[in-house]
Amino acid sequence: MKVAFYLPNRRFSEIKLNKPEFGNPGIGGSEFMIWQVSYFLSKFYSNLEITVFMDSLQEISPQIHSIEVIDIEDTIKKAKNRKLII
Repeated sequence: MKVAFYLPNRRFSEIKLNKPEFGNPGIGGSEFMIWQVSYFLSKFYSNLEITVFMDSLQEISPQIHSIEVIDIEDTIKKAKNRKLII
């Protein structure tokens, strides 16, 4: 199954997002939950293909596909083109 998330990360794009198990590095509660859920889904469910659409491209995890978008409308368009559940 393919699952996608939208992570508006433009205002914290310089913060590394590679260790959610250590807690929120200061990115905001909602954003942290999106990052954490996508990360742990990819870690524990290898049958899921996880994609995260971001305002500013950065690597979250090698198992997660990252796609740069302009805004939520761009995210919806790109998700539909890839037949993703968002």
